[in-house]
Amino acid sequence: MKIEIKKFKKLESINLNIPAEITGGNGTGKSTILEAISFVLTGKNLDGKEFEQIYDNRVDLHEAVADVSYFDNYGNEYRRIVSPVYQISRAGKEELKVKCNTICKKNDIAVNDFSLEFTDFAKYGTDYF
Repeated sequence: MKIEIKKFKKLESINLNIPAEITGGNGTGKSTILEAISFVLTGKNLDGKEFEQIYDNRVDLHEAVADVSYFDNYGNEYRRIVSPVYQISRAGKEELKVKCNTICKKNDIAVNDFSLEFTDFAKYGTDYF
């Protein structure tokens, strides 16, 4: 198994074979690597909640991208990319349309991410249905 972080918070261009030994002092990104793994597999943070911040307060949102891939032992790639979407107004001005647009791919083919649709099921179980 392998994790490839192209961009996530302050991390850029990291490749890890799992299992991995992740060491370092405070502020070096150890927890952020774990957050990136949770992000790519579930779209949620380590507490099982929606990520509040994945762009790490970048000043220019054009640079704001979170892009993490997980490769299983069978060669499948699971990739989650979150980035802003812009549109051009009638006045010709670029405007932010969506701050966090999520694209999920399996083996480079776009797939739906059903995590939000099953939030109530995870919370209430079969009694919800």
